[in-house]
Amino acid sequence: MDQRDSESRGLWVVLLWGAQIATALVVWVSVWLRVFSVAGCDSDCDVDVLWTAIESFGWACIAIVVIAGCASLLLRRWRRAWIIPVLGIALIALGGIVAHSVSSQALGY
Repeated sequence: MDQRDSESRGLWVVLLWGAQIATALVVWVSVWLRVFSVAGCDSDCDVDVLWTAIESFGWACIAIVVIAGCASLLLRRWRRAWIIPVLGIALIALGGIVAHSVSSQALGY
C-alpha cells in the first residue's frame, strides 16, 4: 500500500511539473505578445523597458522551472512534494502579472 501511494504521489508531482512548464509557456507567450502593441504607440513607448520585462520574465520562468524540477527530484520522498510545482506555478503567475504591468507602463497604458 505504501509503495502504491508513493508511486501515485510521484505521478502527481510529474503531472504538476508538466503543468508548470505549460503555464510558463502560456504566460510567457502572453507577455511576449505585448510586443505587437508597439506599432500602435507613437513616441510614448519605452521599448527598452518592454524588452527588459519580456526577457527578464523569460529567464525567471526558466529558473523557476529548473529549480522546482531539481527540488522535486531531491525531495521526491517527501509526502508533500506536490507543493513544489504548485509554488512554481504561483511564482510564474505572479511574475506574469508583474511583467504584464511593467510592459503596460512601458507601452503607456
